[in-house]
Amino acid sequence: MARIRKIIILLLLAALVFALFGCNNSGQGSGGKKILVAYFTWAENTVVEETDDMDIDALTSASVISPGNAGIIANAIHESVGGDLFKILVAEQYSSDMGECAERVTEELETDARPALKSNVSNIAQYDIIYLGYPVWNNTCPRAILTFIENNDLSGKTVALFSAFGGGGMEVSVEAIVEALPDDCTVLDSTFGASREDSASAAEDAKAWVAGLGID
Repeated sequence: MARIRKIIILLLLAALVFALFGCNNSGQGSGGKKILVAYFTWAENTVVEETDDMDIDALTSASVISPGNAGIIANAIHESVGGDLFKILVAEQYSSDMGECAERVTEELETDARPALKSNVSNIAQYDIIYLGYPVWNNTCPRAILTFIENNDLSGKTVALFSAFGGGGMEVSVEAIVEALPDDCTVLDSTFGASREDSASAAEDAKAWVAGLGID
């Protein structure tokens, strides 16, 4: 009986040690740094209403089927580096109709809007490295990305940007994000962008990009 009691005590102690120390690895990458992969996609910020007369392209397009093109890249990066994954979700969803969505996006750009988000990162201070991803809208980043930056203090952090786009590139969006970030952020010159034509290989290409950064 004494031996059984001793085994039970040891098991309880082991459980206590795990609870105190094992759970503290949340967000930690393989190199010991705390990593957050945060991303925004149209697919996860809308609801596709399927109807009998719906264009089949609307159902098969990776841009409107969760997690979306940028989401596919984000999940590949998260798989490579570990850490935590955060979906940037707006409080008011966008229309799944491309024309209606485009009208709202244009209005947000013209008014320099900051769409409200459903939630923010609970403890942004713990992270050392932020991978931040998005689709390119109207040649720049969705305004929700700027809301995320302004709602979460990224001072002193290393930021790596990735994007999915139709063909125009991500240079303008990078400029907008760099301007919005705190001056003491380290924004990596190396970014990752995947055009619609490259979507099939985007996940593996993103993993190769991450490996080449050597920051984790």
